[in-house]
Amino acid sequence: MVCKTMGLPKKGVTSSPDPSGVRGPRPGTPPRSAPLSDQASGTTMNTATTTAIAPAPAPEPEPPTRPSTVHHPLPPGPQAAREARRVASWLLAVHPVGRPPDTTEDILVIVSELTSNAVRHARPPYALTLSVESGRAGIALSDASPSLPRQHDGRGPLATRGRGLAIIRALGAELFVSPAPLGKQVIAVLTWPE
Repeated sequence: MVCKTMGLPKKGVTSSPDPSGVRGPRPGTPPRSAPLSDQASGTTMNTATTTAIAPAPAPEPEPPTRPSTVHHPLPPGPQAAREARRVASWLLAVHPVGRPPDTTEDILVIVSELTSNAVRHARPPYALTLSVESGRAGIALSDASPSLPRQHDGRGPLATRGRGLAIIRALGAELFVSPAPLGKQVIAVLTWPE
């Protein structure tokens, strides 16, 4: 408990017991004040002193320790990347595991790159599976194409295509491909210190 004393130069505030047992100002109660006189100017001022007890601050909530996972079908076409980012942003907001500030942006970039690659090089249906826990995020993008992704080497620094997997690796994620009966899943796993 914290006690604080304040001088209140206003009328209408008093120090009186609250029915809850906490002392503090009660709205609408006339003040108890002692007149002070300023002998130089001949004026009188009213002041009141109040003691308020502030409640102890609430403890910080513990971050969730269990993984939180979402599986979300994505629309076909270019709107798939926007929808995937929206779903990933939502999960990262409602499951605030302790992670460095830049990690959220890295996860969203990985989601965008995986989805864009699927839309460009595979066929629908697409689905995003994102699992987040303390120290790790797993991002999986499934599509209906059995062909495996390829790393394009030898692209120039001004190339506008063919760098998605390199960007994902540069962010520190490990990449895996898992064949499925109706296509494949491209999986990126990003870790950070706890």
